Amino acid sequence: MTVEEQIHEMGVKARAAATALRAFTTAQKNAALTAIADALDAAKPQIDAANAEDVAAAQANGLAPALVDRLTLLPGCHTRSHSEHGSQGPLRRGYCGTRPRESRAPPALFF
Repeated sequence: MTVEEQIHEMGVKARAAATALRAFTTAQKNAALTAIADALDAAKPQIDAANAEDVAAAQANGLAPALVDRLTLLPGCHTRSHSEHGSQGPLRRGYCGTRPRESRAPPALFF
């Protein structure tokens, strides 16, 4: 399958998913997003270990420092709004990163 065919297939699947999601309530969508966030939280050690391996391989293979920087996951790249919605409140979007904005590639969005 070519890259173009893969992208087309992803688009077709995304459109079908969007159509299906219209039937769900906001509460159901929020519950699904919370479940995804919980699964990501539970997998954090594995995600961090895999990222460390990827960064080490990128550096060993001479990937440009700016690209290594973009590959590197930073601590605290997700948060939940505890004050408004309790300890398991909805996720907030924002920027993550600990280095000054001008010294880093465009910041990653977190959910």
